[in-house]
Amino acid sequence: MTSPHLGLTSGTGPAVDETWQPPECGCILMIDHSEPNDLQRHPDEKRVAAWVDTICDRLAHHGLTPIAGRIVGHLLVCEPPYRTAKELAAEVSASRAAISISTRQLVEAGWLHRWTRRDDRAAVYGINCAQWAQLIRRQLASTTELRELFDEGIALVGHDNPRARRLCAARDPYVWMEWEFAEVWKRWEARRWAHHAEEETP
Repeated sequence: MTSPHLGLTSGTGPAVDETWQPPECGCILMIDHSEPNDLQRHPDEKRVAAWVDTICDRLAHHGLTPIAGRIVGHLLVCEPPYRTAKELAAEVSASRAAISISTRQLVEAGWLHRWTRRDDRAAVYGINCAQWAQLIRRQLASTTELRELFDEGIALVGHDNPRARRLCAARDPYVWMEWEFAEVWKRWEARRWAHHAEEETP
């Protein structure tokens, strides 16, 4: 089933994890090991809030509602990196009902993890860091769907005529992107797994 609000397939996201653990994300590329500057030690929270607004607007292109986008943006930069529904309602200025609906949809769609702590009945939410790679995979799937539509059109009108040439001109960039992206994705997966192996090496 597809969520009408998120535009993503629901029911495939992480289930509730009954064992408490905070979200873990890490950089794989371009890690800066230099000493942090004053701005990094003491971020300008007004600028951080403006950044959250910007990322919220961008995530709307991926089907997120404004409240869902603000939840994701906030959980990307808040410390500690997890929040209860009550905390989210206060920090993103939304009603508890809106937060409840949005967090449930975000968990189902794979954007968030949800944990419960054995000593606390309140669930906490944190970013599912694997979601960003999945966004790219979905964009590639959309590219493939459009390329297949162009192929269908070419099959309908024939292969050697002006109509087919116009369709080929529209289709060919998508074919190229499919070929190139497949190789790029293989390299990304190799880099990602190599990084995880390095982290697990004692």
